[in-house]
Amino acid sequence: MDQQTELDFFQWKKAIKPSNLRKEPTFWIQDLVFFRSLENPSKNIQRHFKLHRGLNILWAKPFNPDNSASEQAVAFSGHAAGKTLFCRLLRFALGEHQPANELVRKRLSVRFPDGWVGATVFIRSEPWFVCRPVTSRHGQFAIQGATLDDFLNNDSLPHLPFSEYSKTLNETIVGSLPIRELPDRPGEIGAQHLLPWFCRDQESRFSGVADWRNPNSGAEPPATDSEERHFLMRVVLGLIEEKEKPELDKNAQLTQHKADLEKKIPLLQFRSKSDLAQLRESLAQEGIEDLPESLDDDLFVDSVQQKLKGKLEAIENLLSSAPSFKRVQELQEKLIAASNETALARRAKEEADSVASKAKTDASEWETQTFSEKLAKHQEKLAPPPGLCLTQIEEAKEKGCPCYTEAPLNFQSEKDRLAVEQDSQKLKEEAQHREKAAKEAEAALKSAVQNELVARSAYSEAASRRNTALEDINKSKANLMGLIATAKRAKHAHDEALKAREDIKFYQKEITDSYERQKLLRKSIQTKVAEFNETFETVCQFILGSRVDAAVRLSGRSFSLSLSCGGVLDSAALETIKVLAFDLAALLSGIQNQSLFPGFLIHDGPREADMDPWLYRRIFYAAKKLEEASDSDEPAFQYILTTTEPPPDDLKSPEWLLDPVLDATHAEQRLLAVNL
Repeated sequence: MDQQTELDFFQWKKAIKPSNLRKEPTFWIQDLVFFRSLENPSKNIQRHFKLHRGLNILWAKPFNPDNSASEQAVAFSGHAAGKTLFCRLLRFALGEHQPANELVRKRLSVRFPDGWVGATVFIRSEPWFVCRPVTSRHGQFAIQGATLDDFLNNDSLPHLPFSEYSKTLNETIVGSLPIRELPDRPGEIGAQHLLPWFCRDQESRFSGVADWRNPNSGAEPPATDSEERHFLMRVVLGLIEEKEKPELDKNAQLTQHKADLEKKIPLLQFRSKSDLAQLRESLAQEGIEDLPESLDDDLFVDSVQQKLKGKLEAIENLLSSAPSFKRVQELQEKLIAASNETALARRAKEEADSVASKAKTDASEWETQTFSEKLAKHQEKLAPPPGLCLTQIEEAKEKGCPCYTEAPLNFQSEKDRLAVEQDSQKLKEEAQHREKAAKEAEAALKSAVQNELVARSAYSEAASRRNTALEDINKSKANLMGLIATAKRAKHAHDEALKAREDIKFYQKEITDSYERQKLLRKSIQTKVAEFNETFETVCQFILGSRVDAAVRLSGRSFSLSLSCGGVLDSAALETIKVLAFDLAALLSGIQNQSLFPGFLIHDGPREADMDPWLYRRIFYAAKKLEEASDSDEPAFQYILTTTEPPPDDLKSPEWLLDPVLDATHAEQRLLAVNL
């Protein structure tokens, strides 16, 4: 079958009529350029792709064994050339955080440590030249109203923060949406929520209409969950009423409450059963076994309290056999008094010992002195006689006093002898008296210490008996009160589980009612749903044949896609066809002003391994047909398709095929003209 025959083999079920209100895509990319460095950028361009509105095909030639020497053949030539990196760089230019997965980023940083990605992005009809470094976010910028050529020809153009461009792109993409918030979540819908749909991960394999990002791609995790992605598609496609948003919010909250309760009930049941088992075992140890069989009994806790009442009263009586608080307090006061007496006796003994020691020392030193020394000390204590010269001997000698004589004076007399003996006797008597007083003080201290020991023993014994009784009482009481607390906890958990079941019934009814209200609200958009369903079927029939029935249904909040032809059509390849057809139908609905789809779409290598090449080519022709339906040379959309499978021969012209064609067998024919 020749190309023209194949092109005309299937026709659109209905005529495609682009709207005059959609003259251009909401945004599209004209240039994608990779700079080795921004120093003299025009001389540091590593690779430049010139894109256009309409269909853009990036082809990576597959392995051709007929054209390869056996010893040099590489069978992966079409699969490592850079198709996915090309799409990631486009996404990077649109604001995605990273230009590639971690492995490729490391290789880029080694090969191009000063590399930059630049792009001319048209937002509405205004160009923005944006530039971002591949190794960091530092220095990224945007130039409003400029293209790549403007940037290369004029290095004085004012640079704006990249955030200004992102803000403009974001507002353009979501500004016209009738609903600007996700259900049951704070914050507005942003471009970061929608761009993953317009630029799906190849790693997601087009396996589901809401599968936009795959962890294996190394892209940042999606900012939405599956249900939210279905919601976003409905908003963009105009398949939701503004009044439905509050109902969706309410439904989401009800569903979350119900899910929380469903998780809570098993925990409550386990807690009530384990507490009840523990309670029965503990009460059995107390000799109590006749408990109500079920926690459903409203008097369950009262029954446990009543059975423990007698034991609590018996515990309180245990204190009567112990010393009273008043008695312990009296004994404590006696101990304090005895301790004070001991302290006074100890100080008195220390003073008596000190005085006795001094007296004994004085008496001993007296006996070792000569009679003259004793007499001199005796005379020191007497008043001097009248006329006695008080001048010192040394001073009298120095001044030559006539009364001075070298010969010692002899004052010894019987009177002096008696006086010295009397002094000796007094010192001995004083020492004896002080020694006796010290012994008396020691005896008094021993008596005081003994009295204190008796008082301490009495107090300790009484306090210990009372504290032991109190500890036993408190321990037993705490144990019994703990049993009551366990009974209350078991009953509370049981009642909470019962209440949760009732609440689940309530929430389920509310959720069901909410779905019914949503159905009523959706009746007002049934025409739009039918219109999009017809568009989807039109695309599917163009690709698969007019005998195929295709449908898009709204099941709850989600899209459901189906294909049938004498039975349900289901395979991995057909799942991919359904997703591709859905995206193309969304693109077509935007062109015809039936939705807010922005007219920008990237499909990265969407062919499944078991997809018939002929069916795959129909994807290309579908895009070509969309171009042909346009009244102008510039279609109101941009569809970028990367492929290893050769595109149809009549689409291998510069009008559709991007230059260069990639080939992994030669470094210069890879995406960045090097082996990373």
